[in-house]
Amino acid sequence: MGGSDPSAVLTAVARLVAESRSLRDVVARLAAILREDLPFDELHVLRLARHESFVLYSVKASGQIDVTSRRIGAGEAVEPHEGNARSRLVCTVRQGSVVHGVLWLTSSVEAAFTIAHQVLIDAVADLLVLAFQNAAILERPDPKPMTEVLGTMPEELANVLEMARNSRSVRSKLPREYQEMLEQEDLELQG
Repeated sequence: MGGSDPSAVLTAVARLVAESRSLRDVVARLAAILREDLPFDELHVLRLARHESFVLYSVKASGQIDVTSRRIGAGEAVEPHEGNARSRLVCTVRQGSVVHGVLWLTSSVEAAFTIAHQVLIDAVADLLVLAFQNAAILERPDPKPMTEVLGTMPEELANVLEMARNSRSVRSKLPREYQEMLEQEDLELQG
């Protein structure tokens, strides 16, 4: 391996994944972290964005990053430019049996990668799952602001309580503390 202890590399990658919001940023910085320890010319990350699309990130030795996004089965195939690659180090980015993508490195040197490199990249791929999940969260449409959701709750609760005041069957479905509150109201009205 190169100059760093593998645990130091994994710590740096974990910190990167935890602190970065953009997957593009994660991939670019990941290449810089790994460059000291792995003899690669290009780093590639393919993320299955949804069931029907993917995003391919390719980082060259110069640090230049290319991003390609495609719908699966929509026209031309996308092949990463691997130059004169003579060695490849490939692993899946997955969580359990669910595959989220692929991470691979290429080198123009034959037999450039070792078993230790494979072990390191497998651990890096495990951490990339978190970056993929963060990206998926950021891509979701904005949910309603919490104040808007909370603003409707008292009105909804008031409607449910009013129905429960008039119906024993509705009342029996409420949490115990609400049932007790309504029973207390009944006693006060009768007394």
